[in-house]
Amino acid sequence: MENYVQIHHADTDITITETEYVYHMKRPQGFTFSKGDQDYYIVAMILGGSAQYRVNKNTFTVQKGDVLFFRKGTHYTAKVTSKDPWEHIAVAFRIDGEIGDFPAEGVTKVSHSNRFAELFGQAYSVWSGCGFGYKLQTKALIHQILFSLMQENVSYMVGTDTALQAMKNVSDYMEQNYREKITVQELAERSGYSASHFARVFSKVYNTSPIQYLNQIRIMHAKNLLRTGQYTMAQIAQECGFSNVYYFSRCFKQITGTTPAKW
Repeated sequence: MENYVQIHHADTDITITETEYVYHMKRPQGFTFSKGDQDYYIVAMILGGSAQYRVNKNTFTVQKGDVLFFRKGTHYTAKVTSKDPWEHIAVAFRIDGEIGDFPAEGVTKVSHSNRFAELFGQAYSVWSGCGFGYKLQTKALIHQILFSLMQENVSYMVGTDTALQAMKNVSDYMEQNYREKITVQELAERSGYSASHFARVFSKVYNTSPIQYLNQIRIMHAKNLLRTGQYTMAQIAQECGFSNVYYFSRCFKQITGTTPAKW
């Protein structure tokens, strides 16, 4: 698992295009199986028993309450090791494009297992029932599973749900007030942490510094103004919260790789 979790202010976006299958299985001790070269993603929850997985020469044990996430094409083998039946619900799906950085690779020992069991159970019930709009409803449930899984991993990385919420409040503040002069000290006070601790936690959640994050928001809005062709560089710099046009141009090139004039 990575040491840092990257979540951009625009939020991670995953568009599910197709559900390949949703199944609920119980397997006896000693049962083995393998996967490889599949062109879909897999997310599964273990409801009972345990099994030993081998992925890319790494071996680990999964048990009741764990959630697995495998990218398409992942090669893995597994063997049921418990005397109790190894029970799980697995969901396979395809997406539009590729999932980029996702903080839930492999196995996640979730803290809200009842919530995940409910979501997986609903997905299986809806899919197997084949009722009105079942494909659309199943996709919605998979999105909920992936979002909840992402929350679990980000909370784990940061340390507490409280810390995660504090950073989210700060990022919301920046998105709403990017035109204003904002300092790290001000953001730290809003988070309830010291400036140094705030900067460390914020960087762990967003994989960038608070000021760089703020500048990314400002440049996003600057691009929208540039598209209109109705503003001078100085007007855009002022409208987006930059102290002067030179700093605006420097940040724009740093983030986009080109100058505002050439963009």
